[in-house]
Amino acid sequence: MTFTRSVDLQHHMLIHTGERPFSCKVCNNKFRQSSTLKSHMGTVHKGERAFSCKVCTSKFTSFSSLKSHMLIHTGERRAFSCEVYSNKFTRSCDSKSHMLIHTGEGPFSCTVCNKKYRQSSSLKYHMPSVHEGE
Repeated sequence: MTFTRSVDLQHHMLIHTGERPFSCKVCNNKFRQSSTLKSHMGTVHKGERAFSCKVCTSKFTSFSSLKSHMLIHTGERRAFSCEVYSNKFTRSCDSKSHMLIHTGEGPFSCTVCNKKYRQSSSLKYHMPSVHEGE
């Protein structure tokens, strides 16, 4: 692989070393590039929604969320249903995540206080905010 700029080679080498020099001060996630950290801060911690639907006014934090949303406009069926209510989902993972509300199950648990969460992102936020320095 050839690089015309030394900075591009430096960024590429981080893949091989596993080094992630840019750290989020909120959740301690680490990133190889400052631009990825900046994007993470905007979407995860500030709730910025940079991806807009061209059909309606909805906005999303990721392209994949926008893509899923577009299924509403294309008329594609929502194949995954909630067993309790009539909610329907386009993706299996969304249906499974939703069902955790009804079961009360929290598959992600804190190793310090055993508090359980339905989403891994909630546990990631919990750790530095509650157990920082422990």
